[in-house]
Amino acid sequence: MKIKSLPKNVINIYRRYRLTQSFLKRYAEFLRYQNSAPDDFAELNTAMGISGGKLLDKAAKKAQNYYSRHSLSGSKNLSGLGSHLGLNLDNIEQEIHSLRNEGWLLCETANLGPYLDSFLNNAIDQLKEENGVNLLGLDPKKSNKTFDKEIIGLSEEWILKQELTQLFLQDEIVHRIVAGYLGVDPVLSQTISWFSMPSEASARSQSAQRWHYDCDYVRWIKVFLYVTDVTNSNGAHEFVPKSHANLKVSTSGDSRFDDDQINKSYGIEERRTFAAPRGAILFEDTRGLHRGKPLIEGYRLVLALQFTIDLFAERSFGKRAWLEPSLMKNLSHRPRYFERYR
Repeated sequence: MKIKSLPKNVINIYRRYRLTQSFLKRYAEFLRYQNSAPDDFAELNTAMGISGGKLLDKAAKKAQNYYSRHSLSGSKNLSGLGSHLGLNLDNIEQEIHSLRNEGWLLCETANLGPYLDSFLNNAIDQLKEENGVNLLGLDPKKSNKTFDKEIIGLSEEWILKQELTQLFLQDEIVHRIVAGYLGVDPVLSQTISWFSMPSEASARSQSAQRWHYDCDYVRWIKVFLYVTDVTNSNGAHEFVPKSHANLKVSTSGDSRFDDDQINKSYGIEERRTFAAPRGAILFEDTRGLHRGKPLIEGYRLVLALQFTIDLFAERSFGKRAWLEPSLMKNLSHRPRYFERYR
């Protein structure tokens, strides 16, 4: 019997089965040989679309089992940790449990003022040098100046040279929370920093303000450090708790959603807005639904690290940023940390 002669629902089940087997077979091959293929990212997004993320969870469990057999699982020793960032958490295991359940964790830091000032001042100089945009003298919370671009990123090589970034990368508590969440020693997949500012273009466009989810790897987590105060008027981040584990919206078509769709699926009371003072650190599984609120005034600067379970579906091979040799030496006890940069 030809497939085309079968009922449509049977054909759809068959196609879903074939796509499922294709993804799982390809990922098993990646785990065994650690090899990349041109279609990996397409395979990943197809798996996300047909399963709402369940196939990615299945693959992540395979990864945790594989890397644990090779002594690359996340460390269970969570006692006696120091923090370069001044993080002070009473019970790290409890915080990791909360992060797994809710999809987010917001922490405060201490004594970062001089490092935040230095990073911000240097970033303003770098922004002017790279993009010709001058923020000097503007209040991050109250300035009403508008710009041609809404978001401007800084180069990864510049970011990695900054003292604040290196403190961030070497912080033991950040590392243990990330490793505990992923279940393996993590791989650093991205180091980014960007300015967000009001622009006439952002006033006309709603794309950046619509809810969406990311699909970057089999499992990943992003850690955001607020370099400036983040308020409701300068682009606070919003997140739907627990949506990282339960996407109630369609994953097979448009991945951006408006307020009505989110309210219908989750309820307006389920949203969480992360307005916080500079120095705050937000851990978030961005497979969950999130968005940035519209910028009305001021500007915002964020430094972010992204960690992943492995580099399946990595799209940036060949784009290596320069790393300080002393940083690599200081982090040599983390065997997988800089796999993307080698």
